[in-house]
Amino acid sequence: MDTNRARCTHCGRVIVIEKQTAYLHCPGCGSTLPSARLMRYYRTNPGQNTGSQNAQPSFRTEHTEFLILQGILERYSGNSRDLSLPGNIEIIGCKAFMGCQNLVSVAIPEGVTAIESEAFAHCPNLTTVILPRTLRRIGDCAFEACPLLQHIEIPEKVTSIGALAFAGCKQLSNIRYMGETKPSAGRNAFQGTPAASKSSGSTDCFIATCVYGSATCPEVRMLRLWRDRCLAATSFGRAFISLYYAVSPHLIRMFGRQMWFHRLWRGFLNQKIAKLRATGKYQSSEI
Repeated sequence: MDTNRARCTHCGRVIVIEKQTAYLHCPGCGSTLPSARLMRYYRTNPGQNTGSQNAQPSFRTEHTEFLILQGILERYSGNSRDLSLPGNIEIIGCKAFMGCQNLVSVAIPEGVTAIESEAFAHCPNLTTVILPRTLRRIGDCAFEACPLLQHIEIPEKVTSIGALAFAGCKQLSNIRYMGETKPSAGRNAFQGTPAASKSSGSTDCFIATCVYGSATCPEVRMLRLWRDRCLAATSFGRAFISLYYAVSPHLIRMFGRQMWFHRLWRGFLNQKIAKLRATGKYQSSEI
């Protein structure tokens, strides 16, 4: 059998694996990680390669509470309330902050391109997350079961949000997409959140779509952007949004084919759109 040695970056255990194995399940701590990464870590730490099953990984970093390996933040062992992550990372690894009881806010630096599976899952007091503009991918269950998280801004370069990424975030009611198109979202990415319950409303302005004939026309896109940037930012505005999505589908069903309904709303919406254009703030859509 053609084998290699690898070292778990979480517990330091040395494991013999087959060369063709893509992912390794560590029998010591139960972590599942890419085999290539673990073999690379074994080779770059020659002083530790004694074959000991209980050896602990050593690392050098100015931030002693972080385990950072070749640009990957593998583990956080501190207990800070508010965190600004170090700037020498590109990826936040699987389960790096999972279950951090004290963590309330975290600022992720520019340069980070991916947040791996369960990276911030089950952080019961996490309320604020600042994502970098360089972010491209949010992994499965990345922020699952963070019950106090209320607001998240998805950077424009994000192309995918993993399955169950924000599932169980019971207070997550405001999701703002900074790009012109939404990234693809995996199965039940927002399951159990207030945002999921109004997901149809987050993409459709029912009355405006009925009046202008398309959900993608410039007028409707501008109104959606005004909703997300202006109305959703205040408690009064959020209450108005909730009322609108509760009432407007019924109005469309009853009066959507009536000409008087179209004339009435088109006049009102045209005036609103003219004012929005005059501000210069709503020239592209976040939807």
